[in-house]
Amino acid sequence: MALIFSYGYGATPASDEYGNYIIHGDMSHKPTFFFTHEEWHKSMLASVYAEAGHLYTYSHVMHGFSARLCRAQLARLEQLPGHRATRRDAYAKLFTTRTPRFLGMSKNNGIWPVASFGRDVIVGIIDTGIWPESESFSDHGFAVVPERWKGACENGTGFTPYLCNRKLIGARSFSKGLRAAGLPISQDDYDSPRDSDGHGTHTSSTAVGSAVHGVSYYGYAKGTATARLAIYKVLWVTDTLESAATDVLEGMDQAMADGVDVMSLSIGFDHTPYYDDVIAIGAFAAVEKGIFVGRAAGNDGPSPNSTYNGAPWIMTVGAGTIDRNFAGSVTLGNGVAVEGASYYTEGASVSGAPLHYGVDNATEMVSRCGGKSGIFVADSTDHYPEDYIVPAVILRTSDASQVMDYINGTINATVLEMKFQITNINVKPAPLVADFSSRGPDPISPGVFKPDILAPAEDVLAAFKPDDSSSNGDYVPTQYMLESGTSMASPHAVGVAALLRAVHPDWSPAAIRSAIMTTAITIDNARETIKDQFNGGPATPLQFGAGHINPNRAMDPGLVYDLATQDYIQFIRGLGYNMAEMATIIRGTMWSCLENSPELNYPSFMNIIPGNDTSFPKTRNFTRGLTKVGDGPEDYHAQIEVPTGMKIKVVPEFLSFKGERDNQMFVISMEIDAELFSSGSVAYGFLRWVGSKKPHLVSSPIVVALQ
Repeated sequence: MALIFSYGYGATPASDEYGNYIIHGDMSHKPTFFFTHEEWHKSMLASVYAEAGHLYTYSHVMHGFSARLCRAQLARLEQLPGHRATRRDAYAKLFTTRTPRFLGMSKNNGIWPVASFGRDVIVGIIDTGIWPESESFSDHGFAVVPERWKGACENGTGFTPYLCNRKLIGARSFSKGLRAAGLPISQDDYDSPRDSDGHGTHTSSTAVGSAVHGVSYYGYAKGTATARLAIYKVLWVTDTLESAATDVLEGMDQAMADGVDVMSLSIGFDHTPYYDDVIAIGAFAAVEKGIFVGRAAGNDGPSPNSTYNGAPWIMTVGAGTIDRNFAGSVTLGNGVAVEGASYYTEGASVSGAPLHYGVDNATEMVSRCGGKSGIFVADSTDHYPEDYIVPAVILRTSDASQVMDYINGTINATVLEMKFQITNINVKPAPLVADFSSRGPDPISPGVFKPDILAPAEDVLAAFKPDDSSSNGDYVPTQYMLESGTSMASPHAVGVAALLRAVHPDWSPAAIRSAIMTTAITIDNARETIKDQFNGGPATPLQFGAGHINPNRAMDPGLVYDLATQDYIQFIRGLGYNMAEMATIIRGTMWSCLENSPELNYPSFMNIIPGNDTSFPKTRNFTRGLTKVGDGPEDYHAQIEVPTGMKIKVVPEFLSFKGERDNQMFVISMEIDAELFSSGSVAYGFLRWVGSKKPHLVSSPIVVALQ
């Protein structure tokens, strides 16, 4: 019997007298007789009778430490000369193969072979740990570990240093903050870098997994799934999946000390100003040392103003679909066949079954009613492999009308056949902006264009812990899993950044991001503007960023919009933060700023118009600088594409570059009329610098949003 019905689709410790706090210190007050910072920090704690509360001393992400303190101890500590600022601990949440081919990557040409497959670039993943036995972390063919590496592999529950190799070169775990807050680690987790959740294993193998031939998820996504990997476990199974800010900071701090080249985080904290955002603080220090940082944009879509991790020194990655889907088919008694989404993992088929109609909200209802399978109807096909506890197909409402017409017009409706394990490739249109992907404008700094880029993030097949359950509830040794979320997007983008670092070791993190953004693709495989999965209509850059990532073009962008630490300091100063707030981000009080500093040299243009400001026309100027990358001179001319109601003038319209590292400035003058918003609150165009020699096309979105 088949049924058809509608299908709908961090804990914070209780506050008490004690709490975990992150203490920003003023290095200028450190007495010279203390040999290390940690000695000084513990001395400060001892002076307020709280030495035993020390958790971590941070040496790279910030100058300071974390400790568990009661309110009275904290009050005394805040009076000491070495104290600069205090932040209470916070708790993060997760933003939870065909993708290389969809990205145009080949083992024979393009960025993979040019970058020697990323060999000796070290990628740090801040996540739930690692399942080291996966074939995705095999070190077959790897040379010795680079001498510059300072990391290590820990001993712990279910984990020994011998599980690391020339591929997996570092594995550490951090949980002091979580434990001190009274959130005990579950017995289902491992007190070690071993991954009990699977998320860290999945993101790690997505970013830098070794090639594994013939892998699939129970018959779906059959196909083929080298940089070095270091894993930093900061997310733990408690009553839920928890991560304390104190532990995340220490993971980032240790990654920097160990010597990673790029860093990926698929977690996020609540929206706060940058001086209160531990990942923004840690990432600033990393970027200052030349470490590229990529972070997931979040899964709060399709709501606007929902991006996380939007600091301009971080590449913020949104989620896109790929040209593959997984399906089941239903053939009705009248011969009409319809296809819908399905992840049912068994090879079963249903034939000759009576078809009944019912309304409920859970797949368990099918089993309780004695049904053999289910046909569900949903406006969104949001679903996960673990949802398929019975043979089931999910139809979109538009496709379900044929089924309903048949049921309503037939006395004894039947299903002739249902089939599963169908993998479709070359699906169009693709990519789509995944409906769950967070969208801009950024809630903290709306004037900074976010998300930066779109990367594959739906139904990504990657390594997983080998004891996940199948659709019938039994535990089986599947080693690869389909997962969706911006958690999957960030490691894709960071993996590309690692390849670019291998090809261009002298590029700054900003240059790498610029290369990725200005070479991105805004057209799908149906040769139309990328669409929004949520409503099927055309998306905007506030949803797809600069476009979908294109690794091969990013290798040779022609020009980049570069940025240095001083540029970010100027930007932070312009936010109106006071001295103490600025110091928590840039780790000091000694800096200089220009009185009339230029705006951030970002590879995009964002103009926010207050909704209550109805006076038009409006004008604004943007100043930018472009740096030549690659040998030889080259000329570029500006190409503008804008909608009605927006006028753009570029001065100068032609730029001549003498050779590598040559820099040229230009100004965009924008004029906006009221008719720009006649069809919506967001309008956009593009500035493209077209090269005279190679097929260089340096593209930047120009976005105007009414808020």
